[in-house]
Amino acid sequence: MEVPLSISATLSHTAALAGTEPEEPLYALIRLQPAPAPQRPRLEFACLLDASASMYQFRLDPQERERWRRLAEERGDIRRQIADGREAIIWTGRTLQEMQRQISTPMLSAARALWRGLQALDPNDAVAVLAFNERVRVILDDPGGSERTPTARAATAREALALLGQPLSQAGLEQETRLEEALRAVIARWQDVSPPRTARRLLLISDGVVVDRDACLSLVESFPDCGIVVSTVGVGGEFDEELLMRVADITRGNYTYAPTALDLERALAEEFAQMLRVVARQVRFSFHLSAQALLRSFHQVSPQIAAFPLMWADAGVREFHLGEVRAEEAVELLAELAPAAASEGNVEIARVVARGQSLDENEAFTVEHPLSLLAVTDPALAHARDESVIDAVARTAVYLEERRAQEALDRGQGDAATRHLQVATRMLRKMGAETLAADMEAAAAEIQAGTRSLSRTKRIKAGTRRLGTPGNE
Repeated sequence: MEVPLSISATLSHTAALAGTEPEEPLYALIRLQPAPAPQRPRLEFACLLDASASMYQFRLDPQERERWRRLAEERGDIRRQIADGREAIIWTGRTLQEMQRQISTPMLSAARALWRGLQALDPNDAVAVLAFNERVRVILDDPGGSERTPTARAATAREALALLGQPLSQAGLEQETRLEEALRAVIARWQDVSPPRTARRLLLISDGVVVDRDACLSLVESFPDCGIVVSTVGVGGEFDEELLMRVADITRGNYTYAPTALDLERALAEEFAQMLRVVARQVRFSFHLSAQALLRSFHQVSPQIAAFPLMWADAGVREFHLGEVRAEEAVELLAELAPAAASEGNVEIARVVARGQSLDENEAFTVEHPLSLLAVTDPALAHARDESVIDAVARTAVYLEERRAQEALDRGQGDAATRHLQVATRMLRKMGAETLAADMEAAAAEIQAGTRSLSRTKRIKAGTRRLGTPGNE
């Protein structure tokens, strides 16, 4: 069987002084290189789409909003209501018609992007679209593999997605948004292990705050065992990015910030493209540590910097859920290790192992690679560093400072949060990431002043996750 990926690793220090524990942290930058995809997998795709009233609102910058507001008030084409707990402008009449021709709402952009993506799928692919607000509603349910022609299947999808053109519930603009029922509907569909040569992808799109957050996270923790990868997209400026990032991290999907409707369309197009490149699924990655060696931290670096919220531990073994591996997209992982003192010579401090299922061969595979350190007596050799690993450490450190700032804010420690953001700002300036540094500096000043820009906060969190790939500063 041809293995769908290979492993290589580079240590920050290839040598250490014999007989002593290393003075500096030892990092390993581990690269999982996927093989080319010989064929696309069958897909089981579901989209959970926030259908709260705010998804039907135009997202405009302040200047655009003021221009349209003046025009609408002159014509009598405007009224104000409460949507999802916040005031929203309801556009009507001729002004609404002109806006629909020139700009888009998040819901219209989502429906348009879903239509484009579904057109490119195979007749055997299973597709479901569920809308949720206070309740869940099935918009499209196509199990695939039917005898219908592609034309008939497309017509069904078009008719179903057209339902998203108008709010699904006219009552209760102040209604609460609940996600748990929609997640349970997914579990009911996908509670068994996915069929052979099949990739499962759930896409969650939200523009607000759900009231059943804890229940949702509890459900999501069962998704890795079912082979469910969840990619999340946050729309606008008032969604719960912490929830969406954690869902993506648990299931190893992507998290994308889409400030505008056009950004939402781009995010969905990329998700559909990625689904077709899966070469391995349900991949687990483990460290088999030598005696007295420790694993201090472990993060994904690329394609996005991300945490591993779940870990399985056994004697000398630390295992993590890695999810999918996709062709044309190497995965880089950064581990901080603490090796024990060793006698002179080549010493294996750990062995890393990736286990999963090949999408092409539908067989289990195992790939492993040793992490070895040379114990030497020459101090010059012990202090030599690999700059590519050090660069990855620096980029991940910015992400970690932002995470510490958020944790401090959650504890009500504004001064500590400010300090972490200031540290991150200096790191970003050192690497030349001036735009993100300016946002970080402004966020620190806002915390000191007792204010906070939601859109800036979301830009920062999305920006720090993208830092793992050089050029995304």
